[in-house]
Amino acid sequence: MTEHSPNEETGHLGRLFVISAPSGAGKTTLAHSLMRKHPDLQISVSHTTRSPRPGDKDGIDYHFVDNPTFDAMIESGDFLEWAHVHQNRYGTSHKEVNRLLAAGANVLFDVDYQGGIAILKAHPEAISVFILPPSYAELETRIRRRGTDSAEIIEKRLSIAKHEMQQYGHYKYTIVNDHLEEAIATLNGIYVAHQHLTESMHGRARAVLGSVPATS
Repeated sequence: MTEHSPNEETGHLGRLFVISAPSGAGKTTLAHSLMRKHPDLQISVSHTTRSPRPGDKDGIDYHFVDNPTFDAMIESGDFLEWAHVHQNRYGTSHKEVNRLLAAGANVLFDVDYQGGIAILKAHPEAISVFILPPSYAELETRIRRRGTDSAEIIEKRLSIAKHEMQQYGHYKYTIVNDHLEEAIATLNGIYVAHQHLTESMHGRARAVLGSVPATS
């Protein structure tokens, strides 16, 4: 198990929290909802070679880089994981993760299953959640309704999704995102429960024990 830095205020160890899903299952919506509830949770901003979509902010949504830069980062061993996803490449840098852990943060990864499995191999102690749609037909409806991709890209996403949906078995938890509010509550429950593992509570426990009067 990897040693992470304790948060000075809470005594919690920084933990890794991995969320993956097929395109259109709602993982980013769920991830952002979880972050709004828990300011201590910091997202690991990935590097990508894809072009920004309307509303995307560099350094906030992704670090947008060109292919030569991405190639150089691979060559230098800068990535904890990287993968080809829908004709683009995405990667999680060691520098980004170490920066967050050094601050005692809990680190959220919003990544595809390839990235998630790679992170879990390097950090088997990570909390991992896979998001499934209620059905393939509903997934198709969601992807087509977004209106952000060409017809060709949509068809590729749908084809790949059939394989992606089968990867849930690599993850510790699975949530079927049928009703959004229920899925949010379930994800929040998983996150909160892991903040109260004994190994995460040493700082608070020591404070409680320190309040016990000394015996005469």
